[in-house]
Amino acid sequence: MNPISTMRVAVAGAAVLGALLVAGAGYYTVRSDGVTLASASSDRVIEGVGAVDADTAAEFRRAIAALRGHDYAAADAIFQRLKTHLPSVAGADFYVAVVEAHFGRAAPAEAAASRYVARAPDDIAGVALLARIQMASDHPERASATLMAAVGAGHLDADALVLLGQAYAAAGDAQRATRTFDWAASLAPDDARHLTQIATARLGLPVEPASAELAPATPSPAERLRGAEAAIYSAVAVGDADRAGAGLDGLRQLPGGAEPAAILTGVVKAARLDYSGARAAFASVPNSPRARLNLARLDVFEGRPDDARKRLGETLQAEPANMAAVQAMIALLLAYNDIQPAIGVVERARAASPGQPLFTIMLADLVLRAGDPTKALAVIDAAPVESASLPAMLIARARMLVATGNPNPARDIYAGLVAREPNNLAARTGLIELLVARNDIDAARAISHAALRAGVGRVAALEAVVRLEARTRGAAAAAAAADQLVTDSTNLPFARSLKGDMFMSVQYFPGAVSAYAEQMRAAPSATLQARLAAALEANGQWDQALTQLRAWVAPHPDDLETLTALASLELSYKRVDDAIIHLNAAIQKQPNNAGALNDLAWAYQLKNDPRARDLARKAYLLAPTAEIADTLGWIMVTSGQANLAVPLLRQAAGAMPGNPTALYHYAVALNAAGFPRDASRVATAALEQPQNFAERRAAGQLLAEASRRP
Repeated sequence: MNPISTMRVAVAGAAVLGALLVAGAGYYTVRSDGVTLASASSDRVIEGVGAVDADTAAEFRRAIAALRGHDYAAADAIFQRLKTHLPSVAGADFYVAVVEAHFGRAAPAEAAASRYVARAPDDIAGVALLARIQMASDHPERASATLMAAVGAGHLDADALVLLGQAYAAAGDAQRATRTFDWAASLAPDDARHLTQIATARLGLPVEPASAELAPATPSPAERLRGAEAAIYSAVAVGDADRAGAGLDGLRQLPGGAEPAAILTGVVKAARLDYSGARAAFASVPNSPRARLNLARLDVFEGRPDDARKRLGETLQAEPANMAAVQAMIALLLAYNDIQPAIGVVERARAASPGQPLFTIMLADLVLRAGDPTKALAVIDAAPVESASLPAMLIARARMLVATGNPNPARDIYAGLVAREPNNLAARTGLIELLVARNDIDAARAISHAALRAGVGRVAALEAVVRLEARTRGAAAAAAAADQLVTDSTNLPFARSLKGDMFMSVQYFPGAVSAYAEQMRAAPSATLQARLAAALEANGQWDQALTQLRAWVAPHPDDLETLTALASLELSYKRVDDAIIHLNAAIQKQPNNAGALNDLAWAYQLKNDPRARDLARKAYLLAPTAEIADTLGWIMVTSGQANLAVPLLRQAAGAMPGNPTALYHYAVALNAAGFPRDASRVATAALEQPQNFAERRAAGQLLAEASRRP
């Protein structure tokens, strides 16, 4: 596979080993309070209570003591009595937010945390609390805006960056999530706690806060069990299968540890590519829904979809509302275009858990996909009253209204949400789309600029302004808008790449080169340098891209973004020895950089170096993307392990159906593993791709050979 850069490595999310394993599914959930408590320094109380009478101060201190004892009801009762006095207590809003979040009162929790942050913008714990509340109420775009404001003000706290990475991941921005996790790791390269946080976040598991001031002094057995599991998950997440395996004995000794130990044994064995061992470990706990779900994922991975469907069906018969099983079954059914059975799965899930709005939204989307928008709207309208006003439900209703040809009420829904929740990116985007569709460009432009003036999701707002100009008035107008945005210091540094990004999106590479170069002269940065190099390469000036990256890296050897970009470019143009030097330098600074590990594995593979396989395996554990699966699978094929490589290359080819190289690699593996008919089919698909590729001649030879085999 071609080398990949760190910026293109997707976050693994909730999956371990890509679509294969869901080791934590059904076990790690959002806590009932909806938010993990951030630190709570007593200074917040002492400095503020002097402004109130002694009785109020004493009451307030009792509330804090109740909080530290996890008696939220008592604290809540005191805060309700002191409601009129709380504005005089400097740190009160922090604690009020904690209590409101505990009881699931999202709006007042966010309001209190926002007031606290407005008064104490330099308190990173308050910022983190606000962000956690926003994420718990399904508003990752708000959380990222909150955290970016703190980071932009110079608060380069590793905990805040881990949270920011989680927010980006929850919002579906894999590139920014990966870069932010890498940034957090670079701030704490030797801090085991932070590295565990970062690794756990990469797996999509809850990250505990830096301070445990409000946490119980002695962990409960359940907390010890969760901690032991998280340590093993994080070891897998950083590519250390041996350390993960070493923790299993301790986990087995804990009360209730037998089942998770068996499942994690399967995870570790799969991480070592021992699929039969993983299957045996999962099968050792036959009554475990988590184990059955992992076995089903393993069935899919190994090309046995009927077995997976049967196994998932057994799980759903016992637990029709098991979210992980529902999602896995739907993905499997839709892969074979079985839309009606998928609808049936979600209907049964919704009947079993009518209070879960996600099932209603999933059902409506499936019905719409089946071609019945009127029925899809009826599904949303039949939702319970208590969930009808949720933002996600309102947005789903707006989408169904548009599908039924009723854009006006949809526009009203979006407009109402934007008025109530200016940070709701989905609502703002939906409103802009509808305004553009009816050619009300001025109104759409006003919405975009209003968000920008309010500082709402600044990066997304900047991009939206330029994108709108490009769509409605063309690239020249978009370029002019980007030039204007750069003149406002509040938009910096984010606005500096807007013009070049826009030109790249329309494939006007000379304009992108010029735009990035202009901003590099104004304010040189690693991000702009990497973008400029990409534009130069796209414009056919790869030698200039190489020269510029080398000139930047020489005085900035710790700049991983440009270092890995340089190595990827060198590898693409067969400067393999140079690439190996730079990739090893990057990995010295960041041992768990999946993109760099993948590229180094590919470089070693080109030189027949046996270190390639272990590096590729570690890269795949860290970020099981299609590109990295292709690298690892091809290395295994060339080392005579085609049978083990087939599942990996099936994943890669399935995720990149238009990539002829991935298809060719899969065809070679199938042929070597004794499946010539399948190899012929896949090789034909590779040759049918319109683009040229280096292996085209070899693919033709493979097709001829496989066609001759029985």
